[in-house]
Amino acid sequence: MDFELEQSKDLQAFRKEVREWIEANLPPPISTRDRRKETLQDFKNAREFHRKLGAKGWRVPWAPKEYGGLGLSIEKTLIIDEELDKVEDTIASLDDNGPGVILPPILTYGTEEQKQTWARGIIEGRQIWWQGLTEPEAGSDLASAQTRAVPDGNDWLISGNKIFQGSGYEQDMYYVLAISHPDRPRHHNFSVFCFSLHLPGVSWSPMRLIATDRNSVYMDNVRVPSSAILGQPGQGWQVTQAQLEVEHGYGGAVRPDRVVPKVLDFMREGPKKGGPIAGDAVLRDRYVDNFIGSRVGVLFQLRNLSQRLNKQFGSYEGSQNILHDKVYGVQQAARNLEITGLYGLMDDEHEAPSYGDIEAHQRGSIVFTHPAGTIEVHKVIMARRIGMSATRERAAATV
Repeated sequence: MDFELEQSKDLQAFRKEVREWIEANLPPPISTRDRRKETLQDFKNAREFHRKLGAKGWRVPWAPKEYGGLGLSIEKTLIIDEELDKVEDTIASLDDNGPGVILPPILTYGTEEQKQTWARGIIEGRQIWWQGLTEPEAGSDLASAQTRAVPDGNDWLISGNKIFQGSGYEQDMYYVLAISHPDRPRHHNFSVFCFSLHLPGVSWSPMRLIATDRNSVYMDNVRVPSSAILGQPGQGWQVTQAQLEVEHGYGGAVRPDRVVPKVLDFMREGPKKGGPIAGDAVLRDRYVDNFIGSRVGVLFQLRNLSQRLNKQFGSYEGSQNILHDKVYGVQQAARNLEITGLYGLMDDEHEAPSYGDIEAHQRGSIVFTHPAGTIEVHKVIMARRIGMSATRERAAATV
């Protein structure tokens, strides 16, 4: 099956334009392939590249023109995604939640002033956002969050603790779900607040984790104005669902699995370049299973992005996408280890296969079953939306 887009002359010319622009503006390669050891200069180079990308309108190319995007078609959006994916190994990670999951609820529920300030800041690459949802006692059961927002005149005072927050050297803005109306029923007692991470009362400390470093963020009577509320007061659950629809996989970026071709390289070259192992029929079968799983994931992504950009109302598709990724990711990691053996556990970026990327995938696969909702949570969501549960629900509206 051909998974590539049909390339008209116009699209071929556009791909050439994108590729040449990236080559001309690409920052120096990162000093290390280990994401845990990227330097401040690596980060600054990546941030400057994203500003240039935003100024070009290509950071979020599908976004409306009035907020800094270009309103591009799905075909051209995918071309930009594909060309950027080819150079991702050479650029430091910004760990920015803005373009992927925070922009949609801002465009859906924000005032015109908020869109011009927050949405434009994200689209143009001037703001890095963290997403304040998970707490020590509230992960997949997000409605159990305890961060509080107390009214004080025309302002609000926010206090609480969020965990597994973004990494990186610099950050600008914070999107926080907090209880603002404790007298209301569950799901109707929250508001979403957006404010600077550098306000008095905000602090954070690093969390050293198996897959990647994160932060624990503490808020102690952080004073924010009422204009920091996204949507209406008490509408936070609804606003957050618009974000989670995209985070769960409804119409986010299309990203092919970057580990699959690296395992194929290992099979062709062999351990320590000692001869190929692709002649082993059992290992070939294991690899083909991974290849098929990765392509199924891309098909889900393409379908969901197409539905979203064509303004089709979603249902179970986001959870179906991420459920596949979670289940497939665990299976893929097991097969990769069977194929590569102990070489797949090497993380030395000079001696390990693919500079340690396979080992990094092994660590990440252990963790990925939890973020953005567990496997069990997404099974429940799908059951409710296709009518297999006593409780019915509809997908949240999102752009």
